[in-house]
Amino acid sequence: GSLENRKEFAFGTPITFGGNEMQVDRIGNEAIADLIEVPYILEIRDPFEVAGQYIGMLSVNWAEEGSGVINLAVSGPNPAKEIDFMNGLIQNYQAYDLEKKNQTAIRTVDFIKGQLHKISDSLRLFEGQLQQFKQGNRTSGNMTMEAQRIFNKVESLELQKMEVMVKNSYYDYLQKYLSESKNLDQVIIPTSLGITDPVLTSLISKIIDLQLDVKLFFDREKTTNPLMTNKINRLNELKREVLESIDGLRSTDKIKLDFLNSQIVAVEKQIGYLPLAERQLISIQRNYSLLENLYLFLMQKMSEAEISKASNTSDIILVNPPMISGGPISPKVQQNILIGVLAGLGL
Repeated sequence: GSLENRKEFAFGTPITFGGNEMQVDRIGNEAIADLIEVPYILEIRDPFEVAGQYIGMLSVNWAEEGSGVINLAVSGPNPAKEIDFMNGLIQNYQAYDLEKKNQTAIRTVDFIKGQLHKISDSLRLFEGQLQQFKQGNRTSGNMTMEAQRIFNKVESLELQKMEVMVKNSYYDYLQKYLSESKNLDQVIIPTSLGITDPVLTSLISKIIDLQLDVKLFFDREKTTNPLMTNKINRLNELKREVLESIDGLRSTDKIKLDFLNSQIVAVEKQIGYLPLAERQLISIQRNYSLLENLYLFLMQKMSEAEISKASNTSDIILVNPPMISGGPISPKVQQNILIGVLAGLGL
């Protein structure tokens, strides 16, 4: 532009022009004396156009077939710029890989937080009732040996009942997720909540892998082909198999739940023979203990998920940093000189 439109900016200051924003940063303590008053040409290009150009220039080959190591190469007129591109490509690929790994832990934490929110109010309510009972009856809350024995028995049964309740909450989530969500690769895996059924775990893993295949295809292509149609059909089959598996697991859990409830009813008859004050104390204490144990269980699972997230690392490892390999491939100076000498001799 003209001298009248010249402006000065400090390093690291955002510069806005023509709807674009940029800034110039100084790299370390590199000298800039040789750059002062040197004109530069700034070209604004569409990011997708640049990405397409680099995709065309990028070469990807196995270092050795089946070795798990690939060689990346790119050619261009500015070696320093191409090295920056390669470093950026690898760093972004590592970040993407790590983010995909962390998604499972993040979704698990969010799910558990929702469950904790539901029970925290009830836990505070029963805790208050317990304190009021102790104050009203001027007791420390200690039970007689017989009352303690009965309470321990009913508490053990209700802990087992709690595990079934957690499973049912997950089954509810899974059924809703499969019917409403299209991002099936983001489903919470059963083992995150302590559900170890091998059939269900295997089906969910297959759904995640197949959904990733389908998404990668549609990122590249906008039309379907018979191979992808088969994968989508298989994905729908897996969803039906998961729902059938959930129905089977619910039936098994119902049998267990009915048995536990019958055992709890039997223990409650024993509670009925205790004095009124101890019956009231056990009633409040068992409600409080059930929610407290559920709360602690969920907190443990959330802690495990957060530790898993913190310990995740990318599987993408940089073996050798990007470097210049060989000399210029174009123009071929020696070849051009040889051609020129032969042409000159010919003339």
